[in-house]
Amino acid sequence: MREDRPEILIVEDNDDDYEATFRALRRGGGVTARLERRRDGSEAWNDLDRRRAARERLPDLILLDLNTPGMDGRMLLERIRCNRELRAIPIVVLTTSDNEVDIDTCYRNGANTYLRKSSSWPDFAAAIETLMAYWFTHAERPLEGRPQ
Repeated sequence: MREDRPEILIVEDNDDDYEATFRALRRGGGVTARLERRRDGSEAWNDLDRRRAARERLPDLILLDLNTPGMDGRMLLERIRCNRELRAIPIVVLTTSDNEVDIDTCYRNGANTYLRKSSSWPDFAAAIETLMAYWFTHAERPLEGRPQ
């Protein structure tokens, strides 16, 4: 049975960036979600592939940092979009990179949105709130989970 609350998979290696994202999601716009964190593309891919094979619930949205160790976000994006069972998951690239090549490559490879992380907390929190309002309807329960 599928839970009503959306699940967001956050692929982020930096603890401070994850904490900021977590806080912004918890604060943002009345949207509730279950959060899962993976620290790099390999960890995220292994989790997604395992869930796919076991026919378990897949995330409703992936927030993807590009610059993770090992398999980076660019490679993970390509892998997900090449997989018939995973390619429909919306992927928001959430990164510090404003490199035009990265932006073009991500959109070419199927990113749904490319969002540059702002160094300003109010701007970052507002961007996450807008993002959540765009992808999800408002729910009644509070965001669950703790930073990992």
